[in-house]
Amino acid sequence: MRSRYVWVLAALVAGCSSMTGSNGTSGGGAGSYDVFFQPTMTAASINGSATLPQTLGTISLGAPAGDGSFSGSFSINNDGGSGTIAGTMTTGGSVTITRFGDPNLTPLTAVTFLETAMPSCDFTQAVSGAMGGVVRNGDIALSGALTLPCSWTDGDSTVVVPTVVTVQVSGSRH
Repeated sequence: MRSRYVWVLAALVAGCSSMTGSNGTSGGGAGSYDVFFQPTMTAASINGSATLPQTLGTISLGAPAGDGSFSGSFSINNDGGSGTIAGTMTTGGSVTITRFGDPNLTPLTAVTFLETAMPSCDFTQAVSGAMGGVVRNGDIALSGALTLPCSWTDGDSTVVVPTVVTVQVSGSRH
């Protein structure tokens, strides 16, 4: 029994000693991450769905301020675009991204990679909200969605219907 207690205590001490940032991550989540962007499209009204090609990129996050706010940037490989990121991070590493792309637009509504991958969609009518996720232990995972009208083939005809595009972003610090 004593050896199990010593082992658990040693594991706890080792875990706590690596918690150098305010959210349990080194540097509070600040750093550069190699990431995958995985978008999917869903048009519920016609039971349409598509998984778009995954692409690689990087995300760089600045250290969170005292109120948890941070800024950074992203770059998507193969001329997929780049832009700014802004949001807030809790002490546990949960993040809310309020800007991902053009600083004057909501997240994901002006990202070259998506516009190129979905030429049948009208990005001028795109609507999105904040992205959510977590930055913890050297890993990043974000998810966001936007809704916009897109052309789909439904049987023998082409229809324009509301489409939800979900973008999953995941990766590790480099």
